[in-house]
Amino acid sequence: MEQGLYDGLSSNVNGIVESALFNMLIYKIVYPGFNSDKVMEKASKIAEETTSEQISSKATLVIFFYRHQERFPCSEILISELDHMNQERIFFNILEMVILLISLLQLRNSQDYYQFQLG
Repeated sequence: MEQGLYDGLSSNVNGIVESALFNMLIYKIVYPGFNSDKVMEKASKIAEETTSEQISSKATLVIFFYRHQERFPCSEILISELDHMNQERIFFNILEMVILLISLLQLRNSQDYYQFQLG
């Protein structure tokens, strides 16, 4: 598993790299205990160094998911979102979840949250 992901992330073909990022998500969703420093380092390098904005943003989302999986819905819900014929769907759904998480964190840190809680 780990070597296959690493090889895919190491490809010079954007489609193969994107597929490897999708597979990283699948592995982490299906096997929540899966961790690989080697794969995460490669994904981080891709996020920082690739010239493709699309691949960079997908790599960033995958990294965020790996680091903060506990903030996302349980595996059963995410598994239902997987669509091998439409890989963009899971990236879009995770992006929506990240935006929601950031919004909630911003709200929690704002004065409005405290007023709402005390309200």
